[in-house]
Amino acid sequence: MILFAIGRANEAEMILKIASDVSDKLNATPSRDFDGMVGLEAHLTELKSLLCLECDDDVKMIGIWGPAGIGKTTIARALYDQLSSSFRFVCFIGNLKGGYKSRVGVDDYDSKLEALEILSLAAFKENSVRDGFEELANKVVGFCSNLPLGLAVVGSSVRGESKTELSKNDQALFLHIACFFCFDEDVDHLTSMLAHSNLDVGNGLKTLTDKSLVNISFYSEIVMHSLLQKLGRQIVVEQSHEPGKRQFLVDPQEIHDVLANETGTGSLIGIKFDMTEMSEVRISKRAFTGMHNLQFLQIDTEDGNDSFLHIQEDLDLEYLPRLRLLHWRLYPGKSLPATFQPERLVELCMPQSNLEKLWYGVQPLVNLKKLILDSSYRLKEIPNLSNATNLETLSLSSCSSLVELPSSIGNLHKLEKLIMRSCKKLRVIPTNINLASLEEVHMSYCSQLKTFPEFSSSIWYLAVRDTKIEDVPASLVGRWSRCRGLDVGSKSLKRLINIRLSVTKLDLINSDIKRIPECITGLPQLEYLIVENCTNLVSIPALPPSLKSLNANNCLSLKTVHCSFHSPLKELTFYNCLKLDEEARRGIIQQPVYKYICLPGKEVPSEFSHRATGNSITISEATFAASSRFKVCFLVSPIEDCGFITIGCCLTSKEGVVINSFFSEARVYELSPLSEHLFILHCERRNRRHDVATSEITFEFRCVYNDEKIIECGVHVLAEAAESSSNSEVDNFETGSSSSGVDNIQLGSNSCEVDGDYEAEAFMVSQGENIKTSKNTRWSWLQKLGLKKKMNKTKQTS
Repeated sequence: MILFAIGRANEAEMILKIASDVSDKLNATPSRDFDGMVGLEAHLTELKSLLCLECDDDVKMIGIWGPAGIGKTTIARALYDQLSSSFRFVCFIGNLKGGYKSRVGVDDYDSKLEALEILSLAAFKENSVRDGFEELANKVVGFCSNLPLGLAVVGSSVRGESKTELSKNDQALFLHIACFFCFDEDVDHLTSMLAHSNLDVGNGLKTLTDKSLVNISFYSEIVMHSLLQKLGRQIVVEQSHEPGKRQFLVDPQEIHDVLANETGTGSLIGIKFDMTEMSEVRISKRAFTGMHNLQFLQIDTEDGNDSFLHIQEDLDLEYLPRLRLLHWRLYPGKSLPATFQPERLVELCMPQSNLEKLWYGVQPLVNLKKLILDSSYRLKEIPNLSNATNLETLSLSSCSSLVELPSSIGNLHKLEKLIMRSCKKLRVIPTNINLASLEEVHMSYCSQLKTFPEFSSSIWYLAVRDTKIEDVPASLVGRWSRCRGLDVGSKSLKRLINIRLSVTKLDLINSDIKRIPECITGLPQLEYLIVENCTNLVSIPALPPSLKSLNANNCLSLKTVHCSFHSPLKELTFYNCLKLDEEARRGIIQQPVYKYICLPGKEVPSEFSHRATGNSITISEATFAASSRFKVCFLVSPIEDCGFITIGCCLTSKEGVVINSFFSEARVYELSPLSEHLFILHCERRNRRHDVATSEITFEFRCVYNDEKIIECGVHVLAEAAESSSNSEVDNFETGSSSSGVDNIQLGSNSCEVDGDYEAEAFMVSQGENIKTSKNTRWSWLQKLGLKKKMNKTKQTS
């Protein structure tokens, strides 16, 4: 064994160097998603020549023209996959209609050869047509008009003599997906919805995938091409000329007619009613008469939409005994009808409803897994949920008339998420219960809540920000061994002496504390500390060496900061901290960071030897050695009404070629700026295009949508690490650019990524246990590093 003793600064350099090298290698590894795509490379080459990315930095727009199924989206996705790592902000939007159009294609001869190859790969898994099949293959190619999607589907359907037709079960699964479960659908949800049926979802999806009728993404999402959706829906339309006698209804006008005329029958399985284009809809009392086999009902419109739904007070729902999914946004009734039978219900989602009470009495809810009533402002009480023993998610956010959470939730031992943000009248919650599966509790902004929610010993994330809770009870330390995230900040917080040592993220926003409690300075795994808007906080002491991010925005009384941070931080933010003393300011400016530093200022500090007014500065190339490291600083005048400030720097050669770029998002949450502010980034000059030779380099600083707010800018070139062992910690610090994805990477055995409103949707914990994420979490940094697939697999296997 060989041991090395290295200083803290060199350790920081080594960590960042490893992260940077890994990032480069991952970004350089091409995706294999498009392997085997016939003729794809020729299209990509032509598109790249049209884009001419190396020529200038102008905005480019390229159109790809052709009929549905010809491969336009596939070509665009492949190009995006190859080029996205070179850009800080990237987004792929499918099915975008309109825009400019430009032909990209090959001649008829090449097109036919490619079509034969696609057919052969799908039918025989070979590059060319087998002997004896040439005539048949040419007929198929002609029949499919050379469309790649059609060729893949037909070819897959004839692969193997025993698989010439779909079984009845596979046909039924295809129609379920095409007509109802085709948008943002994942395999687990579909399996849950069809668990009652005789359909073998697992094997059925494999068959449909083999025949190119669906595709399962790396994230277990079910993807079906729009042409195949139309095909499935057309098959259903041909079941009967009377809409009420079909299996599924998706056409809004047909649904309206069936409900208005009471013509539904037992043939109907699912209704998906999008009312956004309808002006007025009337549902009669007996609208659902005869629909005794209806299992999936979704009625959707948008808040503020001109469409208006009229239902009779005594709407009869006794005819829906088999209903498993009910999604009804903006439900207009005060309660569900007394005849409603929820026994087989798996999901009940009625956000923005007019409900005052869901139903009366105790209902048989043994199959219910998800209950969502968000933004039902008139809802005054939750029904007895004693029988909902399989409930996993209960979401009641912004139910602003709700006063009490019933004690019956003590029976919900499979409950995993309890979400009750902004229930502003909530005062009464159960005590002395322990829900074995409960991991997330969200009760922030319940402004009348005084009782600390001790519902489970399995909690890993608890949010009670801006409540009337005064203290965190001592029982937290003893019971919550898995607790990682704790949001307890509020003006009501009087004491904080009990914090579990396992906590990695602590939010004390809006608290009246004057100093950081001792229980925080001793947290060995703390990575994220938020003390934003703690207006009485005067000093910040030495914090745990595990810390990666400190948010002290709007701490108006803050004077001193102990800056002996033990590792390179992700970010340091002191927005509006006007009382910082000179020692604190110097210490903050000297800190190495992954992303950015923000603090008030009047001018770029003198250590930035290259300075200029405005948002750009040009420096001789001779100033830099190969891959020189540097930090940049720019001064920004006050920006009003801004939740995020996107900051960055772009390096270009004298000839206008982009060498590298660096961007970060500074979160200021619409705080009114009290002065000008300095933003500091640590960067590295590594050529994105290694053949760039130039005599000078221009640094252009960006404050997106507010470039004119940049008053002054500066650059400080850092010495190479090998030049001197006596350099300061900053001068030995090396980072990668955000264009390489390093700006958001979290290092160490405990990692958590915090975004958005600092709630659990943006809070990830990875400590050899389960990885907790939300589908709505922003994963741009994982996508850039090519790690999202790996993370997803980890989540599935953990």
